[in-house]
Amino acid sequence: MMGAAASSLRRTGFGWKAMRGIAAIARSCRKGLRATRAPVLPQNSLFKAAVTRASGSAPATLEVYDMRFKRTPTFAFTDTPRKRAALRRKQQRERDALPPFAAQIAEEQPSEDEEMARRAVLSDTQEARWRAVRAAAWRKARRMIDCLPAEEGRAIRRVWDCAPYPADPSRLLGVLHSYSLGKLDLKRPPFPLSKTDAGGSRIGDLFAKPDLFVTILKARDIAENADSYPLAERHAAYHHLQAAASTNKDRQRAMQDRVLASDLFLRLGELEEAHA
Repeated sequence: MMGAAASSLRRTGFGWKAMRGIAAIARSCRKGLRATRAPVLPQNSLFKAAVTRASGSAPATLEVYDMRFKRTPTFAFTDTPRKRAALRRKQQRERDALPPFAAQIAEEQPSEDEEMARRAVLSDTQEARWRAVRAAAWRKARRMIDCLPAEEGRAIRRVWDCAPYPADPSRLLGVLHSYSLGKLDLKRPPFPLSKTDAGGSRIGDLFAKPDLFVTILKARDIAENADSYPLAERHAAYHHLQAAASTNKDRQRAMQDRVLASDLFLRLGELEEAHA
């Protein structure tokens, strides 16, 4: 198109300077059109809800919430005698590799103090870069959660607070990715809805013996439809099934009870939420 325009301008008698000026104006116009063009949003379920909410007439509100996270550790470079001894051995190997040029190589090799100072600066630079990458990942994950409807966002945060994974941004992004692909059920996640710490360990004791007693038949009924029973009864049924499987002489029935207990374990949670 530009070639045809240039040939038509030459036929009309325009000079090259005028043609370059017209081409510059055309480029600036194209840039302006691209700047005003509506952005193309990714076809992801996590962002479709945000577009739907943004198109409404109600003003957007930000919900302040706390999330389980693992603090980024701080690393400090330490100058130790072992590092200096390793540096001396390394420099000696470099000189021994080329004996005729050992003197020239020794002149170009840094001193121990210079090398330790260089490593300290390099360590600080790498740590700052690593912390910036982690912070950017946290911000990305929080933006994705904020794009969800309020109910789904609260469910995602609840699942994350109970996930048995270290509280790293890569793990949270993995949870969000699984949810966007439809592989994660927020109501029935593949782990108990019991809060975990930054390392992924359970805060509450799910294996504590409950005060509530249920019969073995009631425990099996609870395991078949756990969501219909409060958490206190689920805990009691879980422990009763485990105890029955350990003492039952019918090995087939004991194995069935262990399977029911394993499925029921995923539906456990904090007992204080039994009547929530």
